[in-house]
Amino acid sequence: MNDPTLDVPRWLSASAAWAWRLILLVFTVLAGGWLALRVRVVVIPVLVGLMLASVLSPLAQRLVRRKIPALAATWLVLLTVLLVVGLPLFGVGWGLTNQITDNSDQWTAVADDFRTWLNEGPFGLSEEEVASLEERLTDTIVNGHPVWPAYGPGPFEAVNQLLPVHGDFIADTEVERFGLSFNSGGFLRRVR
Repeated sequence: MNDPTLDVPRWLSASAAWAWRLILLVFTVLAGGWLALRVRVVVIPVLVGLMLASVLSPLAQRLVRRKIPALAATWLVLLTVLLVVGLPLFGVGWGLTNQITDNSDQWTAVADDFRTWLNEGPFGLSEEEVASLEERLTDTIVNGHPVWPAYGPGPFEAVNQLLPVHGDFIADTEVERFGLSFNSGGFLRRVR
């Protein structure tokens, strides 16, 4: 039974065992990362919520120790954080969006400088390549609603013009539940 030619050296056996563990660990991390990417719409807010809860929990506990009911302490901390952090962030966002639309001439100059850099810079793109790249970008990101109306209508306006003419689709706003979305007007639903 114990044939010495079949015995594997101890170091090789240990290395093989660790290699399998390492392969299993890498596979588990990759599978977990893939799953997290698939459900990132849920995972990221949950992780942010957990981090905020762990940071704000001591404040609520301090209020509970001062004889404030736990529910009231939690709401007090939540509303205070929303006022102290949320309002300034909202103000900054509001100001930035107003500046972007108000300073369209400056943004046009920045776009011209960027085109020149693409032509003469390290990429050395031809005028046709830059024009093609710009057309693809502006058709999908910049045109029309809501960023730069001066560049002409974009996909949002195209859908709004198509819906009344083509009766096969409607904008289903009941599906849209998020405040920030790429589908702020709702999703298209086929009715015929």
